[in-house]
Amino acid sequence: MTRPFVRAYRYRLRPGAAEGCLTAWARGQEIDAPHVPMTSLHYRSAEDPAAWLEPTVLPDEESCRRGVELVQADPDHDAVWREVEAALAEPRVESESDKEVARFP
Repeated sequence: MTRPFVRAYRYRLRPGAAEGCLTAWARGQEIDAPHVPMTSLHYRSAEDPAAWLEPTVLPDEESCRRGVELVQADPDHDAVWREVEAALAEPRVESESDKEVARFP
């Protein structure tokens, strides 16, 4: 059995941007669904409401790579991603280790 591939991102949202960002993300997941079998969740920090953690679980690393290529070819992908980026207070950061994810405030 193959271990799932997990990517975790930390990000901060602009004040008042959470609802619009999560709505855009949901549309993005609809675009992704035919190409990428994944589960992506969004957790807000209890201590800092602007801080979020997004763990994304995929079947394996190859599924991730192939899915990214297919999703980026979708014409609606860029528009949705621009909406998400507009909500970010700073760029998303991919967590480099399980320890970093465990320290999420």
